[in-house]
Amino acid sequence: RDQPRSRGLGDVYKRQQIDSLDAPIAPHLDFKIREDRPLTFKQLANHTSGLSHSLSATVFSAKNPYKSYDYEKFTGLLGRLSSWTAEPGEKYQYSNLGVGLLGYTLRQVHEESFENLLRKQIFDPLKMNNSTTKRKKIRSELVPAYNWKGKRTKNWDLGEMEGTGAILSTVADLAKYAQWNFNALEGDLALMKEETIAVNETLAVALGWFITKPENETPFLWHKGETGGYKAEMAIDPDQQKSVIILTNAGATNNPKRDQIDQLCFDLMKTLYD
Repeated sequence: RDQPRSRGLGDVYKRQQIDSLDAPIAPHLDFKIREDRPLTFKQLANHTSGLSHSLSATVFSAKNPYKSYDYEKFTGLLGRLSSWTAEPGEKYQYSNLGVGLLGYTLRQVHEESFENLLRKQIFDPLKMNNSTTKRKKIRSELVPAYNWKGKRTKNWDLGEMEGTGAILSTVADLAKYAQWNFNALEGDLALMKEETIAVNETLAVALGWFITKPENETPFLWHKGETGGYKAEMAIDPDQQKSVIILTNAGATNNPKRDQIDQLCFDLMKTLYD
């Protein structure tokens, strides 16, 4: 079966819409980041931008923490930002703010809304018909969200931070995405799985993917997403075409047991090699 062509950050690079993954994002923005920090596409994709993990130290204490971050608040925050974890490119530090900024920048490059960009580049070509960032479209089919104590909680609205995790999807749709990655990560988008920085002996970062390197076990790519009402996780080995996808409606924020889902995902990946 013919596979859809390359998409996303790798596609932007291949089409020469940017000269390099090390190119600065500033020329594509309609606002200035304080101190004109020379942030690049790669630094945002591999979490070496030096931007803080989240918007503030108390952001996750709110039930819908990103809702108020419209254009004015989002760009205003980056325009006056005075707190950096490190100089850009210096070290790894996971940053939701950085991922949000990357999503915003890609929208500017393509001159598309986030929903339209995803639909044209990923959802429609892969026939992911039940995936969207528009909650109203699938409200009647959406599984209710619960916090880690088992109480109903609100769905999060991501505002201009939608690149951090606004996608609503299903296991069936994500399986299509995983299957597409089997070929893309071995072909046109091979650069997306290459290690860009090591976090420690068993963990490294590619572009958008983490690389886990368990001792005496097969390395694989993975990523997770967490909100107050849901947790999602995907692991993928494009070399051997194996994948695990977990979606749960038990909130991950402040959940002392949330790492159990990570361990379940890794354990399930191990069984695929037995």
